[in-house]
Amino acid sequence: LYRRAAVWMERNNQIEDAVGYALKAHDYDDASRLIHQIKYIIGHRGDMPTLLSWFNALPDEAVRAQPDSCFGKASALTMLGYFDAAEVWLQYAEDGFRPLAPTDRFAANRLAKMPVYRSIFARFRGDLPAALALGQAGLDQTPRSERRDWGIALLFASHAHFYAGHTAEAEQLLLEAI
Repeated sequence: LYRRAAVWMERNNQIEDAVGYALKAHDYDDASRLIHQIKYIIGHRGDMPTLLSWFNALPDEAVRAQPDSCFGKASALTMLGYFDAAEVWLQYAEDGFRPLAPTDRFAANRLAKMPVYRSIFARFRGDLPAALALGQAGLDQTPRSERRDWGIALLFASHAHFYAGHTAEAEQLLLEAI
């Protein structure tokens, strides 16, 4: 019944409800597919608790089987301030994307984001020299042509500079991000 409800919800463009029913049906492949279909919408509206609850409802093996799921879980954990757990899932994502990156632009772009996230972790741990270095590495690795990713790299590099007391550099990076 849950499986049929998930299919009906998806066909009627009620993807969030479809995720819930797929999870109740223990149809983790479909749930994962649906989560990836809607994760940007959920993330853009700032509903990281829902996104994290979905990733947590999937078996760890199912999440670890897909580097982008690992990255999505790491992102949600980061935005909610669970930095230690986020770092573990970010490493799983990196391990999954690394062999794909030479021939897969999406994987290469994901790998470029790793230093940006690690900069956030370092900043919140109070390791400002590491946060600055990782923020710069994120800028160096992120292609300017990927405008959204470039803006995110600029934003978090500026945070590292701001907290390190480099307000002029932070302001310049923020102006470039804008």
